[in-house]
Amino acid sequence: MSNLYWLSEAQMERLRPYFPKARGRARVDDRRVLSGIIFINRNGLRWCDAPAEYGPPKTLYNRWKRWSDMGVFARILMGLGAISLSLLATKERIDAISKIDWTAGATTRGEAKAQMKNVGATVFQYTTILHESSLLSLAKAIEDTSIDLRKSNHKFRFHVWKSHHDVVFLKELRTITALANVIKHNQSFVERNTSESAKFLVDECEVENEVLVQSLVLACDPIVNIVTYIPQVFIAMLELVEKSHGFRIPVLDKEFPDAANYAYDMLLPDILGIEKPRFTAASQNTRP
Repeated sequence: MSNLYWLSEAQMERLRPYFPKARGRARVDDRRVLSGIIFINRNGLRWCDAPAEYGPPKTLYNRWKRWSDMGVFARILMGLGAISLSLLATKERIDAISKIDWTAGATTRGEAKAQMKNVGATVFQYTTILHESSLLSLAKAIEDTSIDLRKSNHKFRFHVWKSHHDVVFLKELRTITALANVIKHNQSFVERNTSESAKFLVDECEVENEVLVQSLVLACDPIVNIVTYIPQVFIAMLELVEKSHGFRIPVLDKEFPDAANYAYDMLLPDILGIEKPRFTAASQNTRP
């Protein structure tokens, strides 16, 4: 057939970082199989009608079925990518606001002081809201992944407090969940005797009792370091995909600093023009 479709080597290079790691026997040629799957879907053919150049139809179907079950990976990527973009783009704007010359246009000392207060209050309010909304979004991403995995593998259950499967960064996942619960149910006030989440934050994370989450944000406490939490959640969710479906993404073979940098490269394409965080061995939170 002269009209067969073949992925180019350049396209394959862009796709390879997202391939599951092969287990046991080496996979049949990825380029041939993926090109065949695309050809079948583009032309609305039955699997049994696949041209012989793409190999056995059963191989094409089995690969399509296994990797389609990984739709959970695409949702993890989109969800955490959106959180990353929202966080970093908003942070850039807040940083720009904080550098505004509040004396500009002021004709009196009183006007300058009022403008200074307006700038300071705006920076604090938006920074607080940004952190709280990011924690809520991360907690939702964890919960959504748990639901996705349960739907695609009925025998698999994940819960940060119960069926946790010893997933990597478990304490961080619990901390995010606990903070989100306090934000939602206790007006961002950590009071030990009000919930199990608050008790966990005080007893296990050494958060001061009777403190507002906003105070932790203002103090730049590592327990609300969203920039570090995002790759940690990403890596933890991918490990859960491996535990539930047997698919291993290459980022899981890297140590944390490199894995975090790799995660942000996957979550935020260069074309967006967002400055990505870069991690070193000393970058991880001292908390939780």
